[in-house]
Amino acid sequence: MRRVIYRSADSRVSYRTSNSWKWVGLLPLLLLSACATGPQSEAPVEERGAQPSRQTTWPPVGTHSPGVLVRPLPTPGTTGADSDNPAVKHLVYQAERQARSGNYGLSAASLERALEIAPGDAWIWHRLARVRLAEGALKQARMLARKSTALAGSNPRLLAANRKLLKRVTAKTAAKRP
Repeated sequence: MRRVIYRSADSRVSYRTSNSWKWVGLLPLLLLSACATGPQSEAPVEERGAQPSRQTTWPPVGTHSPGVLVRPLPTPGTTGADSDNPAVKHLVYQAERQARSGNYGLSAASLERALEIAPGDAWIWHRLARVRLAEGALKQARMLARKSTALAGSNPRLLAANRKLLKRVTAKTAAKRP
């Protein structure tokens, strides 16, 4: 409410209240209520019962539309730094640089981020196992090397690298025991 001061000819002061602001507050409510009272219609109802069977017809294997790039599915354990994902490539490259400079914690963090993107990549698991071995976390290194071996499939190079890593873990574990 707004007070308006009026002075009359004989110098009397009178106060009047202006109710124009009430309408400003009610105007949006009036406009919105007009929208809510539109025509009412019933929602469509789905008829259940016998529906015609929908069979999807797939094109024959080896045929595809022009302009469509068809790539074979990746074989487990064959990616790593050869991954098609540029983020994974960058993270693996960054992790290798960090490990070479002795920043094993940062290297492990980069590899763990790469594993969030590509969890089935056996080479990244192997690299993380190597970093954990360099840190001295032998149990983690053993577990990660075994995970890499499980994901390696029939990749002989990776399987040999994991066997070699597991031998190093076993040798370091034996050296630590009194």
